[in-house]
Amino acid sequence: MISGIRCVLAYVVFPWILPILGLADGLGPWIGVTISVVAIGFNIASIRRFHRSDHPWKWAISAINVAVIGLLSVLLVMDLNSIFGG
Repeated sequence: MISGIRCVLAYVVFPWILPILGLADGLGPWIGVTISVVAIGFNIASIRRFHRSDHPWKWAISAINVAVIGLLSVLLVMDLNSIFGG
């Protein structure tokens, strides 16, 4: 859920809606970093929860979570590059 919210913010709200309202000057990457870190944390917690419960789908869910963490990591690096790299 958090990852989905992050994507909506990163690809709809920050690049389209906030600039139309004149509110997005440099704010997007900072919020993106925060949301990415929180989303990665929740994905890690999900992996741990599924493995502790010995859920039959734990490996499939873990693979999905790892893929999402990978994508979030790319977005995190892009946001950090926007902030510190120019």
